Amino acid sequence: MKEVVIYVHSTSLWSYFVEPLYNFISKEFNITILNLDKKTKCKSNYNKSYNIIDISDYSIKQIQKFLTNINPIAVILLNYISIYELLIQRIAKNLGIKTIYLEHGIFSKTKITSQFKKMFISFKFVAQKNIFFLGKYVSFIYNNKYKFKEFAILINCVLKKNYIQTPFDKAIFFSEYGYIITNPFFLYNPEDVVFCGYPFTLTNSEYQEYLELRENKEEIQDNKAIYIHQPFILDNLVSCGYEQEKELILSFAEKVNKKGFSFEILLHPRESLERYKKLFAENKITIKQNINGKEFANYSLVIGHYSTALFYPVFFNIPISIEDYFKNEFSKNSVFATLNYNKFSNRNDLLEHYNDFRNKTIGVNNCSFENIAKILSDILNSLK
Repeated sequence: MKEVVIYVHSTSLWSYFVEPLYNFISKEFNITILNLDKKTKCKSNYNKSYNIIDISDYSIKQIQKFLTNINPIAVILLNYISIYELLIQRIAKNLGIKTIYLEHGIFSKTKITSQFKKMFISFKFVAQKNIFFLGKYVSFIYNNKYKFKEFAILINCVLKKNYIQTPFDKAIFFSEYGYIITNPFFLYNPEDVVFCGYPFTLTNSEYQEYLELRENKEEIQDNKAIYIHQPFILDNLVSCGYEQEKELILSFAEKVNKKGFSFEILLHPRESLERYKKLFAENKITIKQNINGKEFANYSLVIGHYSTALFYPVFFNIPISIEDYFKNEFSKNSVFATLNYNKFSNRNDLLEHYNDFRNKTIGVNNCSFENIAKILSDILNSLK
């Protein structure tokens, strides 16, 4: 079978996005997952039988030698913002290996600025990482035949967000939204862009069940609200601590309790469930983690910031409340900001806006991992 490499910054992406795809496309291709778990201090649990390699200690020459030896038909990246992702892409292109961008989360202005926020909030750790990444990149440029060209690409990408000199050979987006908002950085040839829909389910048949559930679902009378947590503290995007965040979340709870809603928390998959259970032990708040997407249909209000998990209540026509995270502009920049439930005069108004949002931002055709895997396999098989 042909070789394919997928690069992920850390294997925290593994269980909720990469593994579902892996289980489909590994039937056709030998898949190798490259990561920087040691450098990013990520500890993930995954099946050790998978071919997952931590390249934190690899030199540029070792990475080049590895890719040359296995000779993959493509290197797939799920992001492009960090220096190291750019480095992996440039190494692949220099070796004549095709590169594919696969969207894995909703794009927002927050993601563009997050690297700078991390630099200030967790200066020592982030500075050490970036010095490490830059050191690797300098080594790559120094030993490259086209030094000035590679240096110019680095400067344009990092400082100007201009990737026109180094576009991916193929790009897969959930919908036109991701394409339109990132295309100015790349200026893709439209023939190299494919849309796949956001993966709500594992299989196409499960997605049809979601559609049937939405079609037959009546408006919920039970006033249950759930807050979608995001790992702002864990990801060093904010300077507050867990106790401060607790008070903020309790303020959300108080707000909805006054309107007659019960309140639950959906904790981000990478956060410690035990930490939050202890944190809220005296408040008698139910805390969940990794719920089935269908379960969102049981709520009558969902609170959040910009998490892609907000796609689920929008899919099931559940009102959402977009809240500020202290004084940060996460909510203002959220793609969901225009869907805040208090903006609509009645339910028909909400449904009209939700339908338009789904068409433009989520995609509507077989929104499943099976569908993405099929599109990805077709692209891989078409590469020359």
